[in-house]
Amino acid sequence: MTAARLPRTGYPHLTRLVLTLFCSRQFCASPVISDISATPNVLWPPNYGLVPVTIGYTVDDACPGTCESTVSSNEPVKGPGDGKASADWRVVDAHQVELRARREGNGSGRVYTVSIRCINNTNGQSSRKRADMDRVK
Repeated sequence: MTAARLPRTGYPHLTRLVLTLFCSRQFCASPVISDISATPNVLWPPNYGLVPVTIGYTVDDACPGTCESTVSSNEPVKGPGDGKASADWRVVDAHQVELRARREGNGSGRVYTVSIRCINNTNGQSSRKRADMDRVK
């Protein structure tokens, strides 16, 4: 905000100010994420292979922005030294992940959750959505 003082108006007790507002950032609402899908949405057979999965979604955002995907699972991640493959997923980009087709032998089945976060680059407003994979049975 800037202020400029104008000359006196002839009345000593009155001073006029002209205020000019500059908005350095355009207002943008949070991005709206919709139409979420995962293809394929079932991983079978549980052969420990990494399966490419496309995460489909649309983003309605008046401002330019970026999206990212993260993955989690209801079963523990296997680490080095357990005799099995180490990484259960890999995020390739905002629309592509690789998920390991595996499950715990005594569990009810593995469920992967892919979370999508989009943020606009103008004022940092963001949104999150989830896409749940069906169980690896």
